[in-house]
Amino acid sequence: PRTQKAPLQIHCVSGGKKANFKFSTKWADTKTWSIDFERPLSSGVNCSLTNNSAKDLKGIAVSSIDKYSFSTGGPALLGASPQYGDIEPEQYFIILTDGEINIDSLQKVAYFEIESISDKVGLEVIKDEKQRDEVLRADIKESWRWHEFRKYLKSKKPLSEIHELDNFILVRALRRFPDNHDVTLHWPNGILSKSGVAVTEAQSLKFHVMRSFEATFSCERSAPERPCNPVLGMRLNFSNRIPTYLLKGAKLVSEKGTVWTPVELQSGDQNKNSNVSAGTSKSHRHFQVIENFSDQQVDKLTFSGPFSEKTKFKLTLPPNIRDEIGRALVNQDKFPLETSTDVFSPLIKFSAAF
Repeated sequence: PRTQKAPLQIHCVSGGKKANFKFSTKWADTKTWSIDFERPLSSGVNCSLTNNSAKDLKGIAVSSIDKYSFSTGGPALLGASPQYGDIEPEQYFIILTDGEINIDSLQKVAYFEIESISDKVGLEVIKDEKQRDEVLRADIKESWRWHEFRKYLKSKKPLSEIHELDNFILVRALRRFPDNHDVTLHWPNGILSKSGVAVTEAQSLKFHVMRSFEATFSCERSAPERPCNPVLGMRLNFSNRIPTYLLKGAKLVSEKGTVWTPVELQSGDQNKNSNVSAGTSKSHRHFQVIENFSDQQVDKLTFSGPFSEKTKFKLTLPPNIRDEIGRALVNQDKFPLETSTDVFSPLIKFSAAF
């Protein structure tokens, strides 16, 4: 029945309201009529098609059922942030869906699964607009995966008033994640769109929680059971970054009373003790000059040698050290940490550069 008149009328509803999506229609052949939407439909859309009193070329009415219908399904996860690296024990998550969502159904059905813990952990949607705006703005600015949304950061409007960002949701777990555990965010069947269409295909996203905040001492040794090589440096590594001003007072003291201050706490050129190949000009060494430690963070303390041979040392840290997210050092009680140096190793001297 190839006629100019559309054989069917289409009506769509999204979010409980009538939706006027732009589309075009055409006859693919003498028997096939198609609808092409200008843009992909979001989730939670219900559309119905009814007979438009269609007739064939002989004027005979085309019979049909009262109504045909289709749905785009419940809201699906398009992505989440953070995506890479370990998450914090009290992590906020930004999730992006392909349609507006029923918040109550999300809080009721979605959950976190934590390694070695049998109970499901519910989640909370952060509804405070100021808090959501702050976290979302920072994440869109820093995360490459949201680069297409960066243009909206230039707007003077609050992000909550920008309709194109409505599908971003800020959530957090209802309990603190234990350190060094695997965590899975479950997006199960039953989550509803605003129009009441339910998710029918479950999804999940996996994360790993950062390990406990601890300090680990290391130095070069001629054998695993030997003391530290007195010629080379000693290092204290932290499992997470620390504001430098909290480490003020950290030092390495020999039994004779000689004090070594960590390179990271010395003002001025922080690369002066680094290994730079001969002939490299200073302009290409990327020198970092530090004068004020208030805004610096480090994940290690380096004590440069040489040290006295066959000598005992104590590595002292300030009390109540906390990392950048406020966690206390779990092995703070191990300090002052005692160590010692070995005898000087035999040296080979060369008469020229080697």
